[in-house]
Amino acid sequence: MNEHDGELRALAAAEEGSGGDETVRRLRQMLSVLATFSPASRGACPSRETLVAFHDRGFEADSAAELEAHLAACPFCASDLGDLEALSRPPLLEAVVQIASGGLR
Repeated sequence: MNEHDGELRALAAAEEGSGGDETVRRLRQMLSVLATFSPASRGACPSRETLVAFHDRGFEADSAAELEAHLAACPFCASDLGDLEALSRPPLLEAVVQIASGGLR
């Protein structure tokens, strides 16, 4: 959860007492979304090393299917894999290396 959870919960409690059922439903939905995208919810995500290994070498069918299912459901890991793919393109990788070494300005 994040720093706004207490505020949302207090607002939901106040609305509940005033009969704001639709507002309460929407606030609960927002709390659910916040929980889903919270960094704490990434406990089930594969490690960065696993994503790099998957990107570089692929996996056997069973492991690959499991990871692909996770990637389809997890925007964080899908984004991380997208970053790896973007960085592995030779011109971009070359530019990153040049920038990192002070070659481009």
